[in-house]
Amino acid sequence: MLKISVIIPVIGEHDLTEKCIDHLFQHSINAPDFNILIIDNGSEVPVVEALAGPLALPNVFVLRNEENVGLYPALEQGYNYFKDTDIYFFTHNDLFVQELGWDNIIRRAYKNYPNLGVSGLVGAVGIGTDGGRIQTMCNFLGLELGAPYYEHGQLPPVEVVPACIMDGASLIIRKEALDEIKWDDLIEVHHFYDKILSLDILYAGWDNAVLRIGCDHAGGLTSCRPAYLEWAKKHIKEVYGEDVENGDKFIYEKSEQRLFGKYGDKFPVVVRPDWSRTDAKGVVPRNEERTNE
Repeated sequence: MLKISVIIPVIGEHDLTEKCIDHLFQHSINAPDFNILIIDNGSEVPVVEALAGPLALPNVFVLRNEENVGLYPALEQGYNYFKDTDIYFFTHNDLFVQELGWDNIIRRAYKNYPNLGVSGLVGAVGIGTDGGRIQTMCNFLGLELGAPYYEHGQLPPVEVVPACIMDGASLIIRKEALDEIKWDDLIEVHHFYDKILSLDILYAGWDNAVLRIGCDHAGGLTSCRPAYLEWAKKHIKEVYGEDVENGDKFIYEKSEQRLFGKYGDKFPVVVRPDWSRTDAKGVVPRNEERTNE
C-alpha cells in the first residue's frame, strides 16, 4: 500500500488545525496508514500546548520552528522529515476534506497512473501568458465555509483530470518526482511556489492532475493576519535591506518575477485530456516509460 504523509504548516489558528486533522481522519478509509506532520511556524502558543487531542494519536507529529521560516521552506522541512513515504500531501490547515475515502482515491490515482507526479484538489488545465489559470478545476463543496466550486471554475468530471498547475492549498506529490527536481532557492517564502513546483514537475516529464476529492477551503487567513504582515516586513528588511509598508505585496511581486523568469517564455502551457501538452515553443515531452512494476 502506498504510504501517504500529510504536511500542514501552521501559524496559530489551532482550532482550524484541529478541524483539518479531524476531517482527514473522519473521511479516511485506512487512517493508521498515513502520517501527519504539523509544522509549527512560530505560533505564539505552540501547537504542542494547544492540540492535546490530535497529538495523542501515534501518527501525528509536530516540528516546531521558534520563528516563522516561511511557507515554501516549511514544505521542504516536511519533505526532509518523511523520507520513508511514497506520497507527500502538502496542505493548509483551513482545507477540510469532505470526501469519504480520500486516501484510497489518492492511492488509486498514483497506482493507476505511474507517471503521475503532482495532483491536487484545485488546479487548472493550463497557465496563460499572464500567469493566470486556464480552465480551473475545483472541488470546493461550500458545505461549511468558503465559496463553492462554481465560483472558481468547474467540478472535475471524473476522478483524475489531466492538468497543468495546482493550487497550494493541496499539493499531492509523488516522492520520486520530488526527489527528481531541486528545491528552488530563488522562490520566495510565499506565493507562486505552487505554480512553479507544478511546472518543475511537468517539465521533468511527469503528469499532473486534479483529483475529484470534495473539500472546503477558507483561504487567505494567514496572509491577512497582523503577525504575518509584520513578519513579512521584517523578512524583506533582512533579505533585501528594504523598508516596505506592505511586505506581503513585495513577496508576491518577487515570487511572480521568479515564475516568469523561469517559465514566462513558455506561456501559455496547456495540458489536454489525452495527457499531451504544448507550450509557446511546441510539444512538451512526456515520460511514458515509467511503470509500477
